[in-house]
Amino acid sequence: PFTTMAQQQTKRPAVSAVQATIMVRATLVALNHANRTGNYTVLRELTTPGFQRANSAARLAVIFNDLRQKNLDLSPVVVLRPVFNPLPFVNRRGLLVLKGHFPSRPLGVLFTLGFANLNGRWVLHVIGVDAKPLRAAAPASKPQAGPKPKPKPKARPKARAKSGKGDLKKR
Repeated sequence: PFTTMAQQQTKRPAVSAVQATIMVRATLVALNHANRTGNYTVLRELTTPGFQRANSAARLAVIFNDLRQKNLDLSPVVVLRPVFNPLPFVNRRGLLVLKGHFPSRPLGVLFTLGFANLNGRWVLHVIGVDAKPLRAAAPASKPQAGPKPKPKPKARPKARAKSGKGDLKKR
């Protein structure tokens, strides 16, 4: 389960992994329907009052025009498992942040969603979705900057498999 610091102290999860997955899938299916029909009214109605005040259905059509022009079918998210990176968390503003991607091919579906808790229910407040080719699988903990890696020792005559355990460093 994904928790806030206060919830960790009381052992109450903000949402479970299953709930987070359902929230992402439901949101992307609603967006897919909106993109396919050109009607963003239902997607808008599934959001917070603040989101609705800031975004008309017509404005959402403009915002998602690039995604719609790619003619991308988001329906595979129903059967694919999302990869959360970072793990879902509640930020300082109280929004549940769900960020990651679906490993679909040829384009991966990237998402950043924020949900506000309204009367005990998580409601969509922030949405960002894109589709891009995913890079080849790389270690998630690969540092962006840091010391240069040590040179590899010369190959020995006898072949041996590397476990890769030495490549992982604690933060």
